[in-house]
Amino acid sequence: MIRLQPYVIAALARHYALRRSALSGGLFDEMHDPAYAAQVGSWYESLPEEHRLSRGHLALLAAPDLLADVRIMHGLDKLTSFWLLAPHGGGQGCLLAAPQKDGELELKPVGGTEEVSDMILLMLAAGGEPAEPEMNVRLTPAELAALLAWIDLDHRASFVARIAHEPRPDSITAEGVAEYCAKEAGVSDPRWLLAFFAPLLDAAAIPAAPPQAAAALQGLARRGLAEPRGTGWAWTLPGQFLSETFQRRTVLAAIDTAAAAPDGALGRHAACLLRSDQPLWFIDIPPGGEAALAGISILDARTVLDTLFTPLSAAPDWRMPRQPPAPAYAAPPQYHPAYAGPPQGAAPYAPPAPQRPAPAAPPPAPGYAPQAAPPQSPPFAAQPQHPPAAPPVQNFCRNCGQPLPRGAAFCGLCGTRQS
Repeated sequence: MIRLQPYVIAALARHYALRRSALSGGLFDEMHDPAYAAQVGSWYESLPEEHRLSRGHLALLAAPDLLADVRIMHGLDKLTSFWLLAPHGGGQGCLLAAPQKDGELELKPVGGTEEVSDMILLMLAAGGEPAEPEMNVRLTPAELAALLAWIDLDHRASFVARIAHEPRPDSITAEGVAEYCAKEAGVSDPRWLLAFFAPLLDAAAIPAAPPQAAAALQGLARRGLAEPRGTGWAWTLPGQFLSETFQRRTVLAAIDTAAAAPDGALGRHAACLLRSDQPLWFIDIPPGGEAALAGISILDARTVLDTLFTPLSAAPDWRMPRQPPAPAYAAPPQYHPAYAGPPQGAAPYAPPAPQRPAPAAPPPAPGYAPQAAPPQSPPFAAQPQHPPAAPPVQNFCRNCGQPLPRGAAFCGLCGTRQS
């Protein structure tokens, strides 16, 4: 395993004059100081070979053609998450990048996207060959969110009924679904379906108001998954089967990919694979369209993963963000890590690594204190021993470069989702 801070990656990209693709903006910022980049390059080349990425993997880190956010939930208590960086047309292999709590990226080269597909398939096939129910349903984003919220509520109600030795409610109301969506969609808790799927859905489509929830439940009734009962809604037999198998899930994998279309335009596509004790469910979530839910085989799952992990063309070049002119009294910008750590409750991807001595730390960032006459300094002779300071500064849109306030979920100029 090799661990690097994002601003060290930025310095190496500057030092080696590596091409940057538009997708690298989500990994690290631009390095503007060539002298500091040269110091980082000198430090990096002094490391043992096993502690360094190859030049080809550094080039992939600077210019990925596909960036996939992969999250795998094992049961209800263990989450594995990492980013997959892949080039167009194969070549030098791929990289797995796992964000750490201290802002570092833990990097692991892999031979190709097939290795990542095999790893996920082994998890999905652990329970044997799945059943393939004859169900193929198309859902609007609001209907999918309402379905997931209903299954979560059903799961909680079943648990409470077992504890309290009381019968489980056999219906749900639109008000109950809306209240759950309003409270839980933004909670980082991957144990629950709505919270796990929320990063893949348009936040505006989640039915957080009773009228929206009522319309979504009516849509589920038209799909044959629900039916009116009194003042609420109840499952039909297909809906009940779907809810129960979702609740008995053993592995849930979400893949959110960003890549370039054949015309070079960047796009996004997401999908989930849910393994229950019987079926293997596939939930396809295209941008701006209806989701598809169907039972599939392990062989079909392989086709899905290969399709998601294959970029159709090279990603466009990265464009320098347009920064507003700074006032005369403003201090020069400082370098900062592009990633502040995984979401709360997320366990980083961490396979066992052999024991090895820790490499020396990268050089410190240059200071910016003004001096009337810089004194003559002796030539740089020793490798620095302390990591560079990297205080956070203003963020920029990963798509168009528009300056954004910290914590902004969407770009006010182009509307691109930032997390």
